[in-house]
Amino acid sequence: MLKISTFVSPPIHEICRQSLPKKMAERAALESLLCGARVREPLLQEQLRQNALLHLFVVSGAHLLWLDQWLRRIHLPLWCRGGLWVFFSLACGWQPPIVRALVALGARQWGGRWLHGLRPDQESLVAGVATLVLFPAWISSLSLALSWAAALALTLAWGEGWRREWRQGLFLWLCLLPLLAAWSFHHPLGVLINLFLAPVFSVIFLPLGAVCVLFPWFSPLFDFLFGAFRHVLGLMPSFQPDAAGGAAPRAEFFWLWLIFLHVLIHLVRLRQKRRRG
Repeated sequence: MLKISTFVSPPIHEICRQSLPKKMAERAALESLLCGARVREPLLQEQLRQNALLHLFVVSGAHLLWLDQWLRRIHLPLWCRGGLWVFFSLACGWQPPIVRALVALGARQWGGRWLHGLRPDQESLVAGVATLVLFPAWISSLSLALSWAAALALTLAWGEGWRREWRQGLFLWLCLLPLLAAWSFHHPLGVLINLFLAPVFSVIFLPLGAVCVLFPWFSPLFDFLFGAFRHVLGLMPSFQPDAAGGAAPRAEFFWLWLIFLHVLIHLVRLRQKRRRG
């Protein structure tokens, strides 16, 4: 299956890139956001890394979830949304994080009575295991482990309002820190930056980028807003020191870490249930 998907994905990825407006100052940024292309501009890549925002440009499960949220708002039927999920995943290079999210969405919608009643953390476990069963070559993929850990961290409820967002962001940072520590140190203030700036991508840049594909005359608006975003990044102090340059963690380590997170979240849920009871 991996050979079939990797054979189909490159031409669809190229179609995605070619469908973008040609005359755009920020076309490279749009390629990264909509088509999963790597951030090629060194200055932008460094600004994103220094402000702990590079993951927003690396196509992940969050991009697929954002897409589904917008498709729901325009009331597309499930079969149409499912087809667009698959097309978007192929257009973005059929990468492990987005495929894991695709499996999770598919299981949630079509799992039926087999998955009925599962908690969100259990759904995350089923989606991750199913992804590995379908694509066993990804057993050593750190990006899959990062996506799995992030989805798992977001399954816990932390109250209401801004405190919920802050606690959830901090817990997410703690869950990902051991997997990312070999590459660079991630400052806790990066959580605050993400709380304020991550919605800019889901609410403004992603939908506006999609509109630019359909109506290229909106391209100057995207260029202007993204140029303003670049300016803001340039004014912000860096919370990230130079990358550590270490090797990625061994596969044994990050799978043991995922098992630990699943057990930890299960115990936290039991404690929350006792408090409510």
